Amino acid sequence: MTGTFTMQQISSLWGYYLFQAFWQASLTGITAILFVKICKFLPSNVRYGALLVALLKFAVPFLPPLSIGIFNVLQNAGGEVPALNNISELARRTTENSWSLLLLTIYVLGVLAAVLSLCRQQRQLSTIRRQGIEISSGELYEEFQAMAKAMKFKQPPMLITSARTTVPFAYGVKAGFIVLPSVTLERLSLDELRPVLAHELAHLRHWDQWTNWAQALLGVVWWFNPVYHLLSKVIREVREECRDDAVLAAGLASSCSYSRSMLAVAALAHPQPQPRIALHSLGHHPHPLAARLMRIADTGILRRERLTALQLFWLFLVALFILPGMALKVSSIVEGSPRTAENSSSVEFIRVHDSHQDHQQAHKSTHKHH
Repeated sequence: MTGTFTMQQISSLWGYYLFQAFWQASLTGITAILFVKICKFLPSNVRYGALLVALLKFAVPFLPPLSIGIFNVLQNAGGEVPALNNISELARRTTENSWSLLLLTIYVLGVLAAVLSLCRQQRQLSTIRRQGIEISSGELYEEFQAMAKAMKFKQPPMLITSARTTVPFAYGVKAGFIVLPSVTLERLSLDELRPVLAHELAHLRHWDQWTNWAQALLGVVWWFNPVYHLLSKVIREVREECRDDAVLAAGLASSCSYSRSMLAVAALAHPQPQPRIALHSLGHHPHPLAARLMRIADTGILRRERLTALQLFWLFLVALFILPGMALKVSSIVEGSPRTAENSSSVEFIRVHDSHQDHQQAHKSTHKHH
């Protein structure tokens, strides 16, 4: 039994698994996006939770199948996955053309380009933090500390000001920090800065930096999938709505002061791309805020800081229904699984033995008949 694989076999197996993961995760992503767009009347954290379930499908597309899973239901209804007995079998199917190997090469190059882009963003944020000026005293700092305490931070994040950005943002994994552009400190009052700080603190309080990093890393894996990038964009949009609602629900700002602060910050922001792995209060590119401001001003919206137990239960059921995948029929990943001489002789012995037993049973039945 051999354990070596050719590049054609590896690329064929990769293509087989990628195709199965692609259509299952993409179908889940499209369904989640449509759900969020149609059901805008639902609370923002419910829609955000549904989007995170779809994001989890992209992270683990091959969870063990369950009888209640939608993909298992589709499979039982006739959507069988083509059986794959071994790598050699699949490689023979694709040997006539080298598309699988070519696609694997393109995919690896795309992954490398995405990793370089991610490293460049990380270096940009590290430069901002290293060259920024920490705010550790004054009225703004005291207001910031009081707000962090009210939001139950065990250790308040660092507050930094920098001239290298024009949009406030929060970032960090272990130790979070919030960056305020120098121009906002110069031109905005403390009352205008208070809602901005509350919004960025809400991002860190709800661990959005971890979700943002997960999106960035999955973006490396799924760089070629437009459905994933659309899903990630919608996640960022709904996440901003969630943090808007968290600030307003906690009474850290009124809808009027909150809207005024957003407009003031947007007026000072220059139209320049920002690192996607940072959590920006205005998104990743300056954009019209009309829809978001109208939502903030809508007093009929039910705003909550966190999901209720019932909402969590329903999202758990949705996850059980969506996340389990199809049962991929891969019986072996070993090339050919050739029999050794010992195995061949054993097989022949069993075959002869079975034939002898069948002959004896036939002879006995004939004798009884006579």
